[in-house]
Amino acid sequence: MADIQIQTTREIVERLTDFADRYPYQVRVAVIRVLQEILTESKKICPTKTGYLRGSGYVADPGVEDGRITAYIGYSAGYAWWVHELIENYHHPPTQAKFLETPLQMYGDNIPQAVVDEVNRILGV
Repeated sequence: MADIQIQTTREIVERLTDFADRYPYQVRVAVIRVLQEILTESKKICPTKTGYLRGSGYVADPGVEDGRITAYIGYSAGYAWWVHELIENYHHPPTQAKFLETPLQMYGDNIPQAVVDEVNRILGV
C-alpha cells in the first residue's frame, strides 16, 4: 500500500473510514497517540494547585466499528468543568481556563489527517 497525499477533507474522511474498516487496531492506536499528544499540550496549560486536576487527564480507549471512530479525551476531576469554563477566574500563567478546548482548537481540522499519518507510520508506509 502506497502513501497517498490527501488533499480534501472528504478524501481524509474516506481514507480514515477505509483504515477503520481494514485496520481497526492500528486506528485505535493512532487515535490514542494523537489524542495523547493533544492531552500533553492541554496539561501544559491546565491549572494546578495540588496536581489532582492535571493528573486526572485521560484518553479513553477509542471504539472503532463499521468505519466509525468514537474517542474521548477529558479530565475526570469532579471540579474540572468549573476550572475549564469559568474564564473570569485567575490562573497563574501559563495556565488558563479552556485548557482542553484551546489545544483541541489548535489541532482542529488537522486531527483526522494526523490519525491517517499515524496509521501510515504504524503500517510502515
